[in-house]
Amino acid sequence: MSVGTTRRQLLAGVSTAGIAATAGCLGSDQDVSPPGIGHDRFEEEWRRIDQSSGLAFEERIGPVALRAFEHTLVYEHAEMQAALAETFESIEGSPVTAFFSRLDLRPGIDRLPFGIARERVMAEIRLGVDAAFREELGSWGITEVRRDGRSTLPVETGHTATVFQYNAQFPIEDDVYTEEGTTETVTGTLALLPRLAVWHDGRNVLLAGGVSPAEPVAEAIAAAVPSDVTLSEDPEENEVLSADPETFIEAIETLIFTTE
Repeated sequence: MSVGTTRRQLLAGVSTAGIAATAGCLGSDQDVSPPGIGHDRFEEEWRRIDQSSGLAFEERIGPVALRAFEHTLVYEHAEMQAALAETFESIEGSPVTAFFSRLDLRPGIDRLPFGIARERVMAEIRLGVDAAFREELGSWGITEVRRDGRSTLPVETGHTATVFQYNAQFPIEDDVYTEEGTTETVTGTLALLPRLAVWHDGRNVLLAGGVSPAEPVAEAIAAAVPSDVTLSEDPEENEVLSADPETFIEAIETLIFTTE
């Protein structure tokens, strides 16, 4: 069972009309500082699993050649990953994952000439990252990804983020440890609630979001395990696996709110 722990660049797949996605390394004159996460317990609860930087995309808008460089960080919820490892034999990740990215646009969209408005550029970026995020979820093994909402969220810096909400499914296909000391292959699904936020902070474009379960993970595991199999560790007795999914939804929203 894996929810995207391999090294992938979140924005490498950005593709909208007129965008030629490219990947590359930043030179010393093109370094982009990593996004900041202000949640006071962040380092205790989350573990970084990926970091990338490079040229995210190039696009010509009217007479202006716009380039975007990015710095992206990806984290998993450490306690969830540890709890799953007690049940599954070959667990690779966590269904509670968060990511943060800073996009440095060059030239800055506040300085674009010829009346090219910030909103035009931001509209293109929102379309691009929405498409790229859904594609990335598919590459992580997440299926049936459907966008089911769009809203706004004020962030701590005083700006307003556009937030895309999704529904998705993740197949559970792994071996579990049984009470008898053997392993049993189980299959099932875990409902997920991915979300993605994008905004401009007056200087850069910020992206933040993540994936969280839509149901208690323990219930999804129980539904996947045959009735005649007793697990060596009861998922429903694990505080993290049996946690109300609202706990993780609120955690993702808090991380979005405090990103800068």
